[in-house]
Amino acid sequence: ADKLTYLLLGGAADDGDMPPSPPGKGGTGPVDERDVASPVSPTSPRPFRVGVLGSSNAAGHDNNYTSSFVPHLRAGLNRILVPLGISPIVTSLAQGNTYSIPNAMCGPALLGDNPLDLLILEYWMNDAPFFKEQAEWYETAIRTALRAPGQPAILFVAVEGGRRTKREGDRPHRADMRRLQDSFYTVDPYRGLRDHYLDFSVNNLFMADALYPIDTRYPFRYEDLFATFHPGPAGHMFLSHAVEHYVAAAAAFSTARLADWLRAGMQVSELRDVFVAMAAEPLDLPPPLECEPDVCDAPVAHCATTFVPSLAAPLTDHLINATSFPDAQLPGGTWALTIPASVASHLHPELGLVDIKFVLQGDASSGFVHLAVRTSARSGIIFVCEPPAGWKRDEGWGSVRNDTLVQVDGHAVDLLQPSRHRLSQGPGFAAICTEVATQLAPGPHAVSIKVKATSSNYVQLSHIVGL
Repeated sequence: ADKLTYLLLGGAADDGDMPPSPPGKGGTGPVDERDVASPVSPTSPRPFRVGVLGSSNAAGHDNNYTSSFVPHLRAGLNRILVPLGISPIVTSLAQGNTYSIPNAMCGPALLGDNPLDLLILEYWMNDAPFFKEQAEWYETAIRTALRAPGQPAILFVAVEGGRRTKREGDRPHRADMRRLQDSFYTVDPYRGLRDHYLDFSVNNLFMADALYPIDTRYPFRYEDLFATFHPGPAGHMFLSHAVEHYVAAAAAFSTARLADWLRAGMQVSELRDVFVAMAAEPLDLPPPLECEPDVCDAPVAHCATTFVPSLAAPLTDHLINATSFPDAQLPGGTWALTIPASVASHLHPELGLVDIKFVLQGDASSGFVHLAVRTSARSGIIFVCEPPAGWKRDEGWGSVRNDTLVQVDGHAVDLLQPSRHRLSQGPGFAAICTEVATQLAPGPHAVSIKVKATSSNYVQLSHIVGL
């Protein structure tokens, strides 16, 4: 609401905070302009930036892209905000079959250089097997985002119900849906984190909760909303309406509050100065509940990925010649940018989806790949991550931890040594990301990775993160 009030006061229009230039500069393709920006009217240039991170639900799988969540949300926010002189810019980097790690450590850094006003995080289905780790993952996402420029409001969106309905071949009883809804509010991580950060505009939106009062009415019956495992067109429209309601409520509060202030004789310039000063103040966050400050309070010095779309510089832009680092005199090899077979078999170009898991792949014959990464003064941690196996691990697909030799600035790293950070010790995290260094000096470093000569497997890299 404070962000919308600032924009209603004429904020951003005079600050040079104009919408981003067309995609393609600094990001990785194919970044479809549909997933980058809404048209901005010349008469209403004040942008309200929304970022979407999540998995296959948010990415629109099993649907034509034009019938999925992000296009619905973009159209809905335009209907609400453009009449107020505010132009929503919705950026989605949702990627099918992914967990909230490593994106929780990167936060808005993957969504480009412009500060966000609202960050939407959708991950419930894929994160569910790692319930004990979720609280740390989600608190890391919260604190990383709140410490980023813009200090966005954060909305967790949980989608659940379609898998269960289709597998049982029947519509759940209303009593079961009630229990499903209640469970979200009686267990952590949701309740505890929501209550802990409620003063910082962190909130949850659960499909079961929004749907329960009206699920007997067409077109909002469960069987009408889900395609297979994922929501169908009506389900995506329903989710978008729920988020639109969240934004509309904030807009209504903002306009009413502003009207009261102006009627009381306050001046627009005076009010705007107050909100500018508020935005410049760093947030005084409470101590973390679950995550370690070394990780969740560290500045994001570096985050790069091979996945597309991405508005951050791609991981392949950070390939370096080893001679650039005097301590890393190692011959370079040939690692290929490719699409895994398990992913390629699920691509449906006719649906217009834009998320593709490109990976950097190598085997024992590929030699070393050298990646440049920066670390911060606080933590000096480097994580190397690979795509999640999800429901299927292809034959011959090895792992960074078991099948590679890693050097940092030319010095060998023992990947099997227990990590000093609790985050890295969780089985869900360890299946995706490997901590290769800690307590490094701030600044640039070289991470060199080679598949062991004794391994017959190949290895895939998807992210590198420096904290």
